[in-house]
Amino acid sequence: MNEPPSTQQTGEFLLSKLYGDADIVARIFRQFLLLVLIGLMAGVIIALVTRSDPFFALFMAFAILPVLVSFRFVQKRKFETAAVFLTVLLLVLNTVISTRDGGIFRVNNLAFPAILIIASLAASRRTLFFLLSFTILCIAWLSFGETLGWYPATSPPRNPWDNFLSACLIIVLTVVMVQHLIRGVFHSHLQLQREISERRRLERELQEQRDFALQIINSLGQGLTVTNAEGVFELVNPAYAHLIGYEPHELIGKSPAQVTYPESLRELERAHAQRRNGLITTYESLLRHKNGKGVPVLITGAPRFKNGQFAGSITSITDLTAIKLVHEERERLIAELSAKNAELEQFTYTVSHDLKSPLVTISGFLSYLEQDAFAGDTVRLKKDIQRINEAVHKMQKLLNELLELSRIGRLVNPPETIPFAELVQEAISLVQGRLDQRGVQIFLQPNLPAVFGDRPRLVEVLQNLIDNAAKYMGDQSQPRIEIGCAGEENGSPIFYVRDNGIGIPPEHHERIFGLFNKLNAQSEGTGIGLALVKRIIEVHGGRIWVESEAGKGSTFLFTLPPGPAA
Repeated sequence: MNEPPSTQQTGEFLLSKLYGDADIVARIFRQFLLLVLIGLMAGVIIALVTRSDPFFALFMAFAILPVLVSFRFVQKRKFETAAVFLTVLLLVLNTVISTRDGGIFRVNNLAFPAILIIASLAASRRTLFFLLSFTILCIAWLSFGETLGWYPATSPPRNPWDNFLSACLIIVLTVVMVQHLIRGVFHSHLQLQREISERRRLERELQEQRDFALQIINSLGQGLTVTNAEGVFELVNPAYAHLIGYEPHELIGKSPAQVTYPESLRELERAHAQRRNGLITTYESLLRHKNGKGVPVLITGAPRFKNGQFAGSITSITDLTAIKLVHEERERLIAELSAKNAELEQFTYTVSHDLKSPLVTISGFLSYLEQDAFAGDTVRLKKDIQRINEAVHKMQKLLNELLELSRIGRLVNPPETIPFAELVQEAISLVQGRLDQRGVQIFLQPNLPAVFGDRPRLVEVLQNLIDNAAKYMGDQSQPRIEIGCAGEENGSPIFYVRDNGIGIPPEHHERIFGLFNKLNAQSEGTGIGLALVKRIIEVHGGRIWVESEAGKGSTFLFTLPPGPAA
């Protein structure tokens, strides 16, 4: 049990024991010092404006400095030092004011007891004895100084001993009363501590039981919360808090509505109303993660009652993220399958149409071939055979590219990390003939990053893009192709192949990546090249798009992974 502090103990010890919170004491001191500052500044103004007393105004102004020093002591929690410093200042200030006008009979001398009362709240007995002695000296100066001619008389002659003894009696009685009051409060505080200690013992036993229950709740992998009658969290276990990205203490005092998406609030309110009627509720909800993402959960809540009145709810929360992901994956696969079916229908239609054209050509020229053979027209016979060969070659090329397209995503080479510049050089070597034929200059950006993927397929991407750029240069007098990297997208570098050719109108930007889609039906090729490029890029986890206008060249941009997927 704590013993009462001795007279040797400091004011800081007394304050900490009596008032408990040093911050409260500091705040009170700061407020009092602020009032003193305001009073001093007001005194300076009054001395200058109403009394025309420069000396008194200057004295009041200098008195502001010690008050600021006291602020510093309070900041360092040296309350007794600050109290002594401020008390001496106020005693001297009050004495000087009385000396200038009124002497011991000036009404402001009533401040002496008040100053000591305030000082006694923060000073030890030894310090208070010093302040009391200093106050008595100030009173003696005011009581005898006028009579002895130490300062000019400003009041009728009176008996100085009466004034002195009366003032001292008031001061001593005030100090004794305040000191006894403080000691009484302090001893009452200690008695209260004794009574509280027994209560704390009982509370410790209850806390041990509560801690045991909390250990069980906190060890659960299932989310669990307890709310009061107003729907505010009183208890949150770590499983629930971590599910939505919080620590348990961050949620205490919040309501479930604050971590629920708006679309689930109506169901939350309905469930809360049902629990007030004693019903158990189960429903799905979407919680708001701390990072803003949605967390799908299944919530089961039961009401709790106290003295027959609704006291809140006990709720268990089950994470449905994995189940929802499986459902979303199922839906994605269904959507992907539908898209594949649609693509297959388009593919079947397009293949039947494009394969039918060379077959019709072959069929037609076979009949011509028979007629020319009977007629003995060898010149036309050779032309017919040439046209048949061209149709066969076209069909063969079409079938080969269709076979190539069907392999994308299934028959791939082992992926590897490859410097992008090596892929570009390999692709350029494959289309060097067309580049030389058109006089195309290649500009390759230095220090390009590496990519991760199927080397032959990636070379095929660049080969198609460079070949297309050279093919559609138009009548450009200085054809050029630039290849480089333009930043990142979601951690993957964005590469580009830019030309100064004929360009592509914006309305055709999506169409050109379709199967057999050629903007110029008379141009060479089957229209599968860009479809192959798109499929290869997507299989590698990237995307491709084009930025172009008619007559202003084209820039094909695509992303590729810099390393293996996690």
